[in-house]
Amino acid sequence: MDTMQDRLDNPKLTPAATLMDHEVDGSLMSYGLSMANRYQNRAHENPKPFTGFEEHPDMDADELRQRLFGVMGKPDNYEKK
Repeated sequence: MDTMQDRLDNPKLTPAATLMDHEVDGSLMSYGLSMANRYQNRAHENPKPFTGFEEHPDMDADELRQRLFGVMGKPDNYEKK
């Protein structure tokens, strides 16, 4: 709640306002490409982030969601720290 109140008190803290810090000539294209490259590089660093699905490569989206997040939206092996 404090974060939302801060955003109401200071609109420069909103996600849209923080994006505007990356605007170049009225566009976010260079920022978007930079972020895409960043995500791609991280994906290449860890090409198999999910283990245990090798035996079921044809799993549909609902099955995958259930296996990853379980009934309550958390992985079956989720441990609160």
